[in-house]
Amino acid sequence: MKKILMLAMLLGLLVSGLIVGVNAGHADDLDNVLSAYGRPDSSDSTQYDNPRPFFFTKWLVYNKQGVRFTFLLDNGRWKLFAMQDSVSLKPLTAVEVQRRFGR
Repeated sequence: MKKILMLAMLLGLLVSGLIVGVNAGHADDLDNVLSAYGRPDSSDSTQYDNPRPFFFTKWLVYNKQGVRFTFLLDNGRWKLFAMQDSVSLKPLTAVEVQRRFGR
């Protein structure tokens, strides 16, 4: 299970570079997505849930495009973990996300 989670995290990091490009400076993946696609229609986080979860997650939902970005907090920086269809929650490829945003 740990190997699957690590592989998924690495894939998310790789895909985030493909989606939003490499951004110099101190921006994390969350900042990069917000810069590339603007303000989401909705967002939420488990960062302040009680009881506190083992992993903190945050997600951004863009309703018109039907895209949900999910992030994990890692050493104080949000790392892209998954891109999903916002209704079915099925995984989306970087190409599909770009297509849905008209790019």
